[in-house]
Amino acid sequence: MKRLGIIGLLLAIAICAAAVGTVTRTEDVASPVKKITWYWTSDTNGEAIDMTSGFYSGKVLGVASIPSSASAPAATHDIYIYDAERIDLMRGWAANMSSTATAYIDCATQLGTVANDRLILHVTNAGEIKAGTVSIWIR
Repeated sequence: MKRLGIIGLLLAIAICAAAVGTVTRTEDVASPVKKITWYWTSDTNGEAIDMTSGFYSGKVLGVASIPSSASAPAATHDIYIYDAERIDLMRGWAANMSSTATAYIDCATQLGTVANDRLILHVTNAGEIKAGTVSIWIR
């Protein structure tokens, strides 16, 4: 299983090195609840991908998605947050996100758990050069 994790991490690094979309990120790790925020703009294929610099462990408490009001993504855009094994910590709850409304998905919807992994944001189907913000809280 560890070999699968290493292979997944190497694959994720290769994907991120390809520079899909434009993403900036903040990683707040100063408190017991960790917060990662991605500010993304999709590429011409409607995708944005980024990987955290830090490694995270814990239960996902919640995820927020805020579409840009100036450059709103398509109403069918999907947000995935993967661990190194490419397991979606959102468990599919962030498929077909709204193009206008802020969405918050909390732990009551059975979000995933992560163990000492870097996290990968992957936005798909957003439309050409669209934007938004995604935040995740982990404890």
